[in-house]
Formats: sequence, structure tokens, C-alpha cells
Amino acid sequence: MFHTRGNPKLAAPFTYALVGKFSHGRPNMEIIRQSFAFIGFVGTFSLGLMDQRYVLIRFKLEKDFHRCWLRGLWMIQEFSIRVFKWAPDFKLNAESSHASVWVGLEGLLVYFFDKAALFSIASVIGVPLKIDAATATLARPTMARICVDVDLC
Repeated sequence: MFHTRGNPKLAAPFTYALVGKFSHGRPNMEIIRQSFAFIGFVGTFSLGLMDQRYVLIRFKLEKDFHRCWLRGLWMIQEFSIRVFKWAPDFKLNAESSHASVWVGLEGLLVYFFDKAALFSIASVIGVPLKIDAATATLARPTMARICVDVDLC
């Protein structure tokens, strides 16, 4: 079997890709496209049907990718869709081992509230994705919150 892990060029177009999974039925693709357009993402995106339960969602902008992924669960009509980060070894018949988790760090000195410093600290846990607004603006200097992608395997 051919894998993209050894060839980053092949995986590059999927840097901001998610996989959406419908658990109990799904609307038709036109309704899914209309619903995503209604959400109001800033950049462009594309949707592709992988099978009857899964859709591939590719974003142009990292901001839109994070907005969709970090919410985790969306409703389209009466159907729920869970989103997972796409990975080169993604398989339709296996659950993703990745989860985005918000981590709170209490008692940090205020100069550690720098995004680069927080990302460095959080990288011990997983791949840092973003900090919350209160952390970025020092509105709550008693605790920093960082969203981290954690591989649960």
C-alpha cells in the first residue's frame, strides 16, 4: 500500500483538511454545501463525498480549519456531523486517535503569556493549535488556556 507519510508533497494539499462523519444518515451534498456556505467561513473550502457517512472538507485558510475542527460537532438539518483532523493514514473504518483538548495552565508568570512561550510549553502535551481570547489579551492573567492536538494512542 502507498503511504504519503514518506512524501510530504503529496499530503501538502491536505494541510487544512478535515473529515466529517455523519452517524445516523446524512443530508444530500447540496444541502451540506449550502450549510457550510451559510456558516460564513472567511476563505474558500471544498467538500467531497468519501462514502455514505464521510465527507472530506478542505479549507484554504488555517483560521477556517481551526474554527470548524475545534467546534467538533455541527448540526446540518437534523443530522449531526463530527469533524476529525485528516491524516495521511486516515481510514474510513477506524476512529481517529487525535483529539483537540483545551489545557489550562495556572500560576504562570505574566511574561509566559506570550503565544510562542505558551506553544513551547504546550508542545510537551501535543501540537499546540491556538490560545483563547482571554489568554491573548491577558484578560485572565491567572490562567492561560491553550488548545492542543493530542494523539491518544
